[in-house]
Amino acid sequence: MVVEVVKEKPTRTSQTNTKADAVLSMFDQISNDVLLSVQAKIDRRVAQKVKKLEEQINAVRPIQIMINEQLVGSPIKGTVHQSFDTLLHVVSTGSPVMLVGAAGTGKSHAAELVASSFELPFYAMSVGAQTSKSDLIGYMNAVSVYVPTVFRSAYENGGVFLLDEIDAGNSNVLIQLNAALANGYMSFPDGMVRKHKDFRFIASANTFGLGASRQYVGRNQLDAATLDRFIVLTWDIDHQLEETLAVGWWGKPWLEIVRFVRQHVQEQELRIVVSPRATQRGSLLLESGMDFNKTLHMALLSQFTGEVKELMHKDCHRLWREITSEMGDKPSVEETPVVTADDVVTGRYDWLIQLADMEIKDAYDYMFGTSWTEKVTIEKEEIAKIVVDNCSEMNKFELLKVHLVEDVPNVEVLKDGANRQAIYEYMRNAGWDFRDELGAWLASSKPNVTPVMWS
Repeated sequence: MVVEVVKEKPTRTSQTNTKADAVLSMFDQISNDVLLSVQAKIDRRVAQKVKKLEEQINAVRPIQIMINEQLVGSPIKGTVHQSFDTLLHVVSTGSPVMLVGAAGTGKSHAAELVASSFELPFYAMSVGAQTSKSDLIGYMNAVSVYVPTVFRSAYENGGVFLLDEIDAGNSNVLIQLNAALANGYMSFPDGMVRKHKDFRFIASANTFGLGASRQYVGRNQLDAATLDRFIVLTWDIDHQLEETLAVGWWGKPWLEIVRFVRQHVQEQELRIVVSPRATQRGSLLLESGMDFNKTLHMALLSQFTGEVKELMHKDCHRLWREITSEMGDKPSVEETPVVTADDVVTGRYDWLIQLADMEIKDAYDYMFGTSWTEKVTIEKEEIAKIVVDNCSEMNKFELLKVHLVEDVPNVEVLKDGANRQAIYEYMRNAGWDFRDELGAWLASSKPNVTPVMWS
């Protein structure tokens, strides 16, 4: 049965304001109580995860190269890109090198590791359309004193200098670097300076300096004389390295989701970047306890819009269920009950599969029912809006949960059945997705509950 909303002329009175303040105060107290009860558990779990991640990160893989039967560079920690050895070879010759690859492939980090390997100072500078000549080579101030730059420090004293996102810079300004890179000397505002024997220059770019692309519309075409100074090294996504970024119990299934979305982007030639950063950030969010739906939208689908986003949302959820249904239970330090694959497929929660595939409003009707006898008045709508808009995700589900259990919490606003109905209708119409919170509730206590449409 569809609820007919009776529209009355909204009025704002001192009584309404008082009610609103009381409701906000009440839910502030609820939120504080919930936070205090779970904070200790969260702190313990985070400490355990951080310790485990630190142990993984500290694993040492000695990376050195052999030139003329001599080892070059010092060992470095951690897993490195598949092309890192090649980069060390190029840098060891003193030749300027430009790393070209998609965002998030580790170009900047690789340059820092080169400096660490050669035990040289590391300098970095990002450029853009507003970068000026003085940003690179410095300037004379009002009292004729030279103001240096990080490029000058590296050039004169030695070190690895990274010019990040060089293809976003002004090509006329970057021409100033031509003499410095090719001739071994450069004119600075305070005079000529010769290049230090340990100066190493690395540039990073998302394009090959030939102009904007579909994904990188803000990139510029670089002067041919500037490009001619560089050895160009393509820096693709290292799939083996990306696997090490997918940490924790959910890391591998999350990586499959990332690669599924990346393949779709490539096949459809969408102007969207799906980099290894999505793998790293998403797996960390999942490992910290964030649910899949929030992680999916924050770490992976934020650049998608419209029907494409809806399609990817549905496909990713379907793939996630297929992958994780075969994983079994996640090991836990605490004895916390979980919803297993058996619970879902053959046990008491088999209806979750049907619920997960529904459109959100159909899911509301299926889970909580639609048989309302009262009309929602404008006053009740106003109360519902105040309550819901000031709730956390957890408390929003608590408002819905009263429709599944017999006991109504001892909260004044929920004692009124008309208020409960108005809150439900407001959340249903807003399309807030309750299913992740529902799953967490079922996993935590395994209550005896079935959809209202079954009862």
